[in-house]
Amino acid sequence: MDERLRFVVECLAGDETMTQLCADFGISRKIGYKWLGRYREFGPEGLHDRPRAPLNHGRATAVDLVERIVASKEAHPLWGPKKIMARLKRTAPELAWPSASTAGAILERHGLVGRRRARWKAAGNGPWPPAEEPNAVRPHEALAMDTPAQHYRPSPRAMPATPPEPDYPAEAAVRSVRHNGEIRWNGGFVYVSKALAGEAVAAIETEDGQWALSFHAHPLGILDTRRMKLVRRSAAPIKPHGAARTRQGENVTHVSGSKCYPSINWTPIYQLDTGSRMRGADASQSSFRVLFGGLNVHT
Repeated sequence: MDERLRFVVECLAGDETMTQLCADFGISRKIGYKWLGRYREFGPEGLHDRPRAPLNHGRATAVDLVERIVASKEAHPLWGPKKIMARLKRTAPELAWPSASTAGAILERHGLVGRRRARWKAAGNGPWPPAEEPNAVRPHEALAMDTPAQHYRPSPRAMPATPPEPDYPAEAAVRSVRHNGEIRWNGGFVYVSKALAGEAVAAIETEDGQWALSFHAHPLGILDTRRMKLVRRSAAPIKPHGAARTRQGENVTHVSGSKCYPSINWTPIYQLDTGSRMRGADASQSSFRVLFGGLNVHT
């Protein structure tokens, strides 16, 4: 800068011509006149080198679009650039919106990315957006960035004002589920489910003398009248491998090496606590319990 300022001072003094002065400083006449013009317009500060980058980038996003992208991010802080651009393109399709990657770079320059983890830690379980936002406003990638409301079609069947009453057979024993999930049965209480509180369930006697409990057409399980429990169908026990088999009508009266109480011609359901698998004389020393339909046989 000192060289340029000295050139301008000598040029303004008028002692030499511009051609001779430029030759003395080793510059062209074009550069000489440029320095002189900058000095006359901006003073000594005009002699500094200026940035060579263009003032207006040909592919830069318009300022008004940048402002709308930033405003949309501030209004929806949980949205990423894909959702933001899909929303803006749907609301103003006539504008030349940038790509999602460009929008992401714009948000990064404004410090609006990389804060999600800290925000969730501070917010805990909220705040949550309004209930209508996810369906009517927020785009979804699974729907090609459409909103669920754009694809929603109401069902042709109207929802009844009240659910229909269950239609149980006349021979069914109908019970109302109490507030604690229990029903009254044979002078006692059997727990069914608190989810059915206030609803009517039905117990129907099966051919083998058991009581099957159901809610509408959904089976709930079998009422165990001895233990006053509801045995779920999914919890039906599986007979262990190698368990003793007893045919219908046979009595269990003796086990080798032990005394046994007689059964009452009931078929065993499963065997419990068989212990380790032992054979021969060791088996006679083991103890086990067989659960019959309504009788425990201890040996």
